[in-house]
Amino acid sequence: MIIGIHSNMIGIVNIVFYISIILIALSYIVLARETYEPDKNFFIMLIIFFINEAHAFAFFNITTEKVFNQDLSLMLWHAALISGAISIGIWTSVHAIELNKKSKVRYLPVFICIALLGIMFGTMVQPNSFQIITSNSTYSYMFQNNLLLISILIYNAMIISITIITQVFGFKNYSDRGLGILFNYFDGIFVFRIIIYSLLLIFTAFFLRAIFIISYFINIIIILIIIIKRPNFLVVFTNKIYDFIIFHRSGILLYSYNFQTDQEVNDSLLKGSILIGINHILSNFANVKNQLDLIKLRDKGVIFQFDNELGYAILLIAKHKNTTLEHSISNFNNEFSHRFRQYLSNLHGLIDISKFSDTKLLINEHFKRYIVKTSHQ
Repeated sequence: MIIGIHSNMIGIVNIVFYISIILIALSYIVLARETYEPDKNFFIMLIIFFINEAHAFAFFNITTEKVFNQDLSLMLWHAALISGAISIGIWTSVHAIELNKKSKVRYLPVFICIALLGIMFGTMVQPNSFQIITSNSTYSYMFQNNLLLISILIYNAMIISITIITQVFGFKNYSDRGLGILFNYFDGIFVFRIIIYSLLLIFTAFFLRAIFIISYFINIIIILIIIIKRPNFLVVFTNKIYDFIIFHRSGILLYSYNFQTDQEVNDSLLKGSILIGINHILSNFANVKNQLDLIKLRDKGVIFQFDNELGYAILLIAKHKNTTLEHSISNFNNEFSHRFRQYLSNLHGLIDISKFSDTKLLINEHFKRYIVKTSHQ
């Protein structure tokens, strides 16, 4: 069970090219972050994933060349195995969590990955796990610790199983079917790459290593395409907005918009459960903070903001409630109150709701990412 390489220059070129793609992806994510304000935890995990991918790929290539002495090369080889295992574990865990937000076992893949990683790392600390075989310009690593090899193969098999199950059964949860199809390609290559990597740990065929490196490149290029073509996946991986409602304390519906139909909605078309909840809130507008729990929708998140000074409230119904949406509503609310302050401050008698027709422009500005997403349904 030996892994080797036959060209120093090829390895260096591979590393430079791959890290260049990683840097482009990271730069684009950082730039898009200001526009899309991604979920903080999701953003951090994505950055960690890219860093581990770069480390694993670089260490894998450089440790098979006689750039360093055997002791340092062996240490970096261990680092390559660790980075690679963490990298695929991070992707599989985030993938499962994001596609199964409503599942009671959404964190189970995380615990499975952590447990198997612990076993693998435990077997890795045993001395003499590898025998280094030298040639003219390369190092090769032969497994002496069969328990370590078996633990890696079991871990890889579990990663493959979780990835396939998550993508197949979670595909319906993508808000953007186009994004889901792109991830079909990514996960397909991702699984293929792990299979080739597992074979590479057992056999010495040079063509397996070439295929493994090519699959690595294809994976990162697909991610780069996703980031460029669908940068809003940073915040709307599976989320979507259904209804956006603005109403006055008098009970008048000022504006309502449905993201799924891309149409403005009148009060007669609002769902009964929504109207009942709104009526309860209006009956005690001064204590509106305590009234939000009166609007309960199955499998949906409700976000509510109000302005006691101007006497209106905003109700947003989404697939998932998160801080990104709350921040977007706050920005919308600030601009809405600024634009219509004079009119709202001087309301008497009948309310001319046509005055709020420009609200759609504000929705386009602050929720554009969700409108784009739903247009692909």
